[in-house]
Amino acid sequence: MMLLRRAGRGACAGRAQRRIQGKQSGHAGKMNKRILGVNILLFAYFLVLNFFQPLVSDDLCRGAAAALWNHTIWEHLVSDYMNWTGRMTAQLLAYVFLNAPLEGYLIPLFNVVNSFALAVFIFKTFRISTINSPKLSASPRFYVFYAAVMLLALYATRFLASALWKTGGLQYLWGLSILVSVAYSLLRARSESNGKAVLFFAVGLFIGNYNEIYFSSILIVAFAYALYATLSGTARNALSKSVYSFLFGDLIGGCVLIAAPGNYVRLGTVAHGGVSFWEKTVMLGRNLSHNQYLIYLFVVFVLFCVLSLRCCGGERKKTQLAAAIGAATLVLLYVQLLPIAHYDFDNRMFMFWTTVAIALIVSTCVQTGRIEAFFTRYGNAVLCVSIGLIVPFVLSTVHNYHDESVYSAKNMEIINAARERGAGTVILPRRGERDAMFRHGYFGGLSQDKNFWANKCAASYFGVGAIAIADDDRR
Repeated sequence: MMLLRRAGRGACAGRAQRRIQGKQSGHAGKMNKRILGVNILLFAYFLVLNFFQPLVSDDLCRGAAAALWNHTIWEHLVSDYMNWTGRMTAQLLAYVFLNAPLEGYLIPLFNVVNSFALAVFIFKTFRISTINSPKLSASPRFYVFYAAVMLLALYATRFLASALWKTGGLQYLWGLSILVSVAYSLLRARSESNGKAVLFFAVGLFIGNYNEIYFSSILIVAFAYALYATLSGTARNALSKSVYSFLFGDLIGGCVLIAAPGNYVRLGTVAHGGVSFWEKTVMLGRNLSHNQYLIYLFVVFVLFCVLSLRCCGGERKKTQLAAAIGAATLVLLYVQLLPIAHYDFDNRMFMFWTTVAIALIVSTCVQTGRIEAFFTRYGNAVLCVSIGLIVPFVLSTVHNYHDESVYSAKNMEIINAARERGAGTVILPRRGERDAMFRHGYFGGLSQDKNFWANKCAASYFGVGAIAIADDDRR
């Protein structure tokens, strides 16, 4: 009888526990739907901006080549490898999506895929940053706050401008979105298989050959992660077969990229004969002074590192170790750009750095455990503030990109009219002064000089003799 009573109590307890788990599961499902709703809004916002973003500079050069239309993709890839760059996978994407004869089909497709890539990028970095806090990871309120801060940070650093630019999206954003998705999958992997290992090897091969900055940065981040896993005693769980497969693929792809003769031709061409080590060092420091946002991000990260020193509990040493290794990683990721400091840095070169910095800042803050308690108490207030900040920002950026879209449409009317009457040189009006917000877009690229490389590409793309900007104005 005693055993039956205990069994009965156990059965009742089991049923009660299953009911509680069912309610929690239903609640989690609702939260996931809300997060999905936020992702849909992000996708719609990015889709509007992508459709307003005109083709500029490199877009027109590759579009004029029409490699897909002319069935010359392989010839272009070989020529680039020997004479310009070893980024075979990145160049392949550009030659597929940028084709003047197929613009009406491929550009809308690109806009959809690029919008999806941006939304995935924000969502996956959020998941990576909150991977140690299931409660925050499933919180729609915290995700709205994170997305709002992320949008402002990406805009201020011109990350968003580079990602919306067609060539920038193809040759920087898409690889980065794939990379953060892979990183999240590797961090939360629960099972191993030969099929997964082969898949991650293939992705590593693609990313390694995609961009030399990504190739070297992945190795630095992987070394830092392995160092943390070893010192914290979690190496056995952290370094899986899939991780090794991905890194091996990245190494092979990167070696193929670095071996390209075109890389060194390009360095000599852009640097006008070469730049000394000292000149590169000066350029690196000068770029830091020109891009104050890098300093801001690093200062904020240092502040969170200080905050981590006050972290209580058994995870304190791990948090401090992660903060120290993270700070050193940010420094190495910046210094490793020195070999390619052959001209003034463009903001797209810091897209990987910005991603790592933001992830480290948020994850360090989450690791302290304080932000979870803060959102439990003040989550609704933070949600209202986040919405209040992001709505004016969204409206402003949409207005500014629409303004540029209208300007580009008027230019097309001028170009079409000039082509019909057989004009030799098309003179486009200069763009009026932009406000501070508008300068963060990636527009223009044309010069008053019709022989400037971007002008030649534009003339070839639109099928006219020459194109120039009126007055002394490079848009």
